[in-house]
Amino acid sequence: TAALPNVTYTEGFDMTARVDREKIEQAVAAARQAEVAVIVAGLPPVMEGEGFDRWVMKLPPCQNELIEAVSAVQHRTVVVLQNGGAVEMPWADRVPAILECYLGGEAVSEALWQVLTGKTAPSGHLAETFPLRLEDNPSYLFWPGEGDRSEYREGVFVGYRYYATRNQAVRYPFGHGLTYTTFSFENLKLSADTFAKGQTLTATVTVTNTGKRPGKALVQLY
Repeated sequence: TAALPNVTYTEGFDMTARVDREKIEQAVAAARQAEVAVIVAGLPPVMEGEGFDRWVMKLPPCQNELIEAVSAVQHRTVVVLQNGGAVEMPWADRVPAILECYLGGEAVSEALWQVLTGKTAPSGHLAETFPLRLEDNPSYLFWPGEGDRSEYREGVFVGYRYYATRNQAVRYPFGHGLTYTTFSFENLKLSADTFAKGQTLTATVTVTNTGKRPGKALVQLY
């Protein structure tokens, strides 16, 4: 943050799920005085790690309450997520920007800063569906099973196949991703009208940057 000396930091929460009112109040006070509030949230090691399954899709209560409190006083609130998989976001409609970093390794902070300050435009897209809640997941009713037996009953209806087939509302669909500009996709053409097993089908499309910033577009065809 050396290039921006007016950055103020408050802790907001610790590595437990406990809600610390004093820390939240300090963060709210700082957010009121700022032009933009950035909240870095994610799953602590006790909730996510190697060798065990997550038992919820929620963030710790202290983080959800912090996001709710800060976004209530600062309409320019950016939530940065550092997590290994999908999480519930009950506050998603109340913050204007969410940056999903996943677990980006030891250089993630510098990369994050490049994106937040506009030096780099994000171009990633979700490789999984973010459901609205855990109960919407296709395996919710029969996972983890009983005793030492777990059954995978979804068949081919895993991931986006389930949500699309059931017409189930989701928080963010597989393949979702935004950047600092916009693109148009036009003139989609296929090399043939029919397609059989073993044949090759070629698709072409014209991609145009319709915004005011450089960026990268990912063409997705299903």
